Amino acid sequence: MAMCLEIKSFGYSDKDTIEIVNKGFEKRRNFFKRIIAVINLMPNSFDIARKWNISDHEKRVKDGSITYDYFNVSKDKVEYSSS
Repeated sequence: MAMCLEIKSFGYSDKDTIEIVNKGFEKRRNFFKRIIAVINLMPNSFDIARKWNISDHEKRVKDGSITYDYFNVSKDKVEYSSS
């Protein structure tokens, strides 16, 4: 948010601001896509991700750093929305 506001303060439009931010994070995003592809090859990768999501949710609720609108976990799915 702060980055977007800073870029907008230089007179860029909303569209240009989004493009600048997306371009700035493109390499990092591609890096994580590759990591996720490797993780998905591991046996039980979803079980690991589900456990991590549950643990992370508990930490975020406890420290108040994220407000979850909802958080639902089932055997095959993790759904959440955060504010």
